[in-house]
Amino acid sequence: MKRKLILFLTVQFIFLLKSYAQVPSDIDLVLLNGKVITVDHHFSILEAVAIKGDRIVAVGSTNEIRKFASNKTKIIDLGGRTVVPGLIDFHAHPEGASISELEEEIPDVHSIADVLNWIRMQSQMKKPGEWIRYPKLFFTRLQELRQPSLAELDSVAPQNPVFLNGSYGGMINTAAMRASGITAATQNPGIAKDKIGALTGFIRSSAFGLLKLPPQKSISPQERMNALETMLKKYNEYGVTSVCSGGGDYTTFTTYQELNKLNRLTARIFQNIILSKPASINTLIDTLKSFKFSTGYGDSMVRIGAIKLTLDGGILTGTAYMRKPWGKKAQEIFGFEDSMYRGVINYTKDELIAFVKVMIAAPKLFCLICKTPRPL
Repeated sequence: MKRKLILFLTVQFIFLLKSYAQVPSDIDLVLLNGKVITVDHHFSILEAVAIKGDRIVAVGSTNEIRKFASNKTKIIDLGGRTVVPGLIDFHAHPEGASISELEEEIPDVHSIADVLNWIRMQSQMKKPGEWIRYPKLFFTRLQELRQPSLAELDSVAPQNPVFLNGSYGGMINTAAMRASGITAATQNPGIAKDKIGALTGFIRSSAFGLLKLPPQKSISPQERMNALETMLKKYNEYGVTSVCSGGGDYTTFTTYQELNKLNRLTARIFQNIILSKPASINTLIDTLKSFKFSTGYGDSMVRIGAIKLTLDGGILTGTAYMRKPWGKKAQEIFGFEDSMYRGVINYTKDELIAFVKVMIAAPKLFCLICKTPRPL
């Protein structure tokens, strides 16, 4: 069967004009004889598009749009292919994703057996004492809807420290505890223990700093830029042409700007800036004063987004802060011992209100977003 090609427009807006009097004479590109899905209020499906620069200036029938073409206009006959507006990924982390597989591929796992088989193979390839790490493993996506147990991890990697990182929580094995000096006597609220005080292997992100992980491989700015370009092209393959970056810093922002200057940026970026919890109001004021740019700074391709505060943990690791206790089913899935457990909260109400007031009063405009899910 002949495959249909779907084209994703990377231009910024669609204007469905009732009158073509506003259309400029120097059109750069026209697409003709296609199936143009406008996604307007009527979900109109037309045939052709006229484009100037990075703007769609008109859509209509092939005969209507053909009239705007000059001898300098590039004309593409779609031959019945479909054109849709580019998709916007409202929360992604292309910066981290782009370098996550520079050293080795991350396996696609769907079950506890998949995870354990991968760890077993890693332990056979690595020397005793070398760490085995899986980034972004969310066990609620596994078929069994549970995390590997401490005993299961120890059975496949008794000599290698294992860390299954789920962003806001994760699992470690006995070798990882031994390498990091973590024992049942270690006092840290991020280390989970059972009813008798024994370690379960589950740790929350607040305890990640206790892990004696090997230093990450140094990555040059050029390597990061190349990896980011490759990742955004993968997004493009799935129709994503705009990305709201979930969190980064001004270095990340300038990297996107540089890609754009080199004509290598293939998606529009709205770069949110992560703000770590300030030690005090004065610290927050000083931090905001040091920021080079504020919300809205940039151009049509790369723009500064919001300042991002992380209020709590995440749903997929059982650390999101809820209005009510997580409940019995969640206790079974995540291994909570406390029936009144509501999750991890990073700010008190008074702290949050105080910080927001400072941002409102700041001389620069900052849009604030607070990452927290709704209760289940």
